[in-house]
Amino acid sequence: ATTINQRGDGATARANTFSYATSAAATVTYNNASASEDLANASTTFSNVANLTIAANDGSSTVDYDWDLESLAGGTALTDLTLTTGSDTEALDTGAITAANLENWTITTDDGNITVDTLVGAGELKTLTINNANTASLGHVAVGAIGGTTAADELTAFNVTTLGTSDAGGSTQVTVTSLDAEGATFTFDMNLAGDYGTSTLGTTTATSISALNITTGTLGTALNVDNFVATGNYGDVTISVGDAFDGDDDFLSTGSKTVGDVSLSTSALALNIAEGAGETFINGATTVGNLTLTASAAASSINIGHFEEATTVGNITFTGTGSIIWDGAAAATTVGNISGSVASGESVDLTTVSGSTIGASSGTIGTTTVTGAGTFNVDFGAATTVGNIDLSGMDATTSASTITLNSATTSGLTYTGSAGGDTFTSGSGADTITAGLGIDSIT
Repeated sequence: ATTINQRGDGATARANTFSYATSAAATVTYNNASASEDLANASTTFSNVANLTIAANDGSSTVDYDWDLESLAGGTALTDLTLTTGSDTEALDTGAITAANLENWTITTDDGNITVDTLVGAGELKTLTINNANTASLGHVAVGAIGGTTAADELTAFNVTTLGTSDAGGSTQVTVTSLDAEGATFTFDMNLAGDYGTSTLGTTTATSISALNITTGTLGTALNVDNFVATGNYGDVTISVGDAFDGDDDFLSTGSKTVGDVSLSTSALALNIAEGAGETFINGATTVGNLTLTASAAASSINIGHFEEATTVGNITFTGTGSIIWDGAAAATTVGNISGSVASGESVDLTTVSGSTIGASSGTIGTTTVTGAGTFNVDFGAATTVGNIDLSGMDATTSASTITLNSATTSGLTYTGSAGGDTFTSGSGADTITAGLGIDSIT
């Protein structure tokens, strides 16, 4: 049989076992299309099935019958697993899944929820895709720990994509307890549209993440992500959110490796990563690419922790239509150019925590160029060389700045102040200073 239809169990929870001929590598669809009641199995087992689709869609437009498999044992033949729900709100709960050779796993929810307890043995898993059916889908997805016993060390792609618009009313919330893919190098993509509620992702473990992309729309509440732990490198990291985002301390952790370009943007609310005093955004990496921070609306903001061990950091660019806070990179001996804009009534503070700085002893920091009518603050560490500082584009009376150099900075620079009130503390070099039009403090 290529299709198995489970209709009812009465008062008995059955241990359902479906065995195919040895080496059959069967393709099977298992559904509840003609169910007459909620279904609750004692267990669910398949053998010699290579491709399995479990489709929860009872076929009734008036009654929704939920389906609880209690557990799903796929056997050693199962390589491809698809879980779906239909256009009614019947829910599918697989319980814990065991499938030692599972390679490709797809979860697609329409209006019914899908719940998976765990997949602790994930040693052959290569792709995991979570999505919803269309822009009007209402079902949620909750997945427990993946790879808790045997890590998904062959994973190549983790992808979560949900659709939804304000007109269609789509609402899919996604929860993944944890993803242990230690040993794997993979791409991580998460794109949440529609009303994604408060979606959550626990710790993700890997050898390397070649690209990390997270995007959310403006119809949800928040996306909360614990952290990423890798022993190798990270590629480019892009996080672009329309609603609140929260990441934990040590958000990106690795050994003495590299992190590519980091781009963080928010169009509406707060994007916070390791925002507590003393918390770390990037832990362990010695080289970090360019950092781009964009708060594109007055109601938006960015608050991120420091780069703890980074000795090389690329260019730092910001757009402060909303306020931006960073805790700096005190260990960096090489830092690129700093540039950006800050709007009236907003502030950009690149070393906000007391004692936090950019630049370490004997280091080199590029030029600093800032425009706009807001407030800009930065404290430089004991770098030997700091490039020219140009605030002439901060040409409003509301503009203001506080910039502090360390006495260990012996290179001379050219400083040009803003049209507002500036506080500038120079280093030990022979500086050329042109004050702006406001009431300034220059020492």
